[in-house]
Amino acid sequence: MIQLYHVTMRYPSGIEALREVNLRLHEGEFVFVAGRSGAGKTTLMKLMGAELTPTSGQILVAGRNLGVLKRSQVPYFRRGLGAVWQDFRLLPDRTVTENVAMPLEVLGLSRRKIALRVGQVLELVGMEQYADAQALWLSGGEQQRVAIARALVNEPSIILADEPTGNLDPDLSYEIIQMLRDVQSRGTTVVIATHDTALLELFNERVVLLNKGFVIEDEGGEPAVLAPEPEVTP
Repeated sequence: MIQLYHVTMRYPSGIEALREVNLRLHEGEFVFVAGRSGAGKTTLMKLMGAELTPTSGQILVAGRNLGVLKRSQVPYFRRGLGAVWQDFRLLPDRTVTENVAMPLEVLGLSRRKIALRVGQVLELVGMEQYADAQALWLSGGEQQRVAIARALVNEPSIILADEPTGNLDPDLSYEIIQMLRDVQSRGTTVVIATHDTALLELFNERVVLLNKGFVIEDEGGEPAVLAPEPEVTP
């Protein structure tokens, strides 16, 4: 499902955020990417979501070699991904329904189909009673539930969650991770970046541990296999 082979990411400042990372994540797997601040977690998530291009190495996601994606193809690739962030990224002056519906509106679905799908995911995350509420007035935990609903609404095969519990208390953090585990149980691949070691102890899931850009531990992981180089036509 997701494979990185000898991936290095060096920013223009000269900082190497990732160094020679080899990683294979399987379809339907639940994985924590852990490490302290600056370990390279966010960079790794952005690379898997095609927000960044690695300095060197190969990345394959759902059978697509990200190294040969044209800029015009990236939005179509991202339709198969759902993203959840620490700061929620909701539009505060819009309702819960309007926020969740946005990915489907971009796809040009009919109002009827959008209403049906939005209702389904809001029920899934327990937010159907807040459908007409403005995002501004929701608590942090409620906003994150809406953000998860938005990530799920286009039925992605992969969810990338970057510190989704960073602004929440421990009880709410547990609730959010459990919700994402429920999503994974339905066949979605879920990757969560976190620095919260308490969550790793609560949930017995695979952990990829980063430190200063290196993968220093990966229990249950398998070696990545180099994909064939893409053919280049003149």
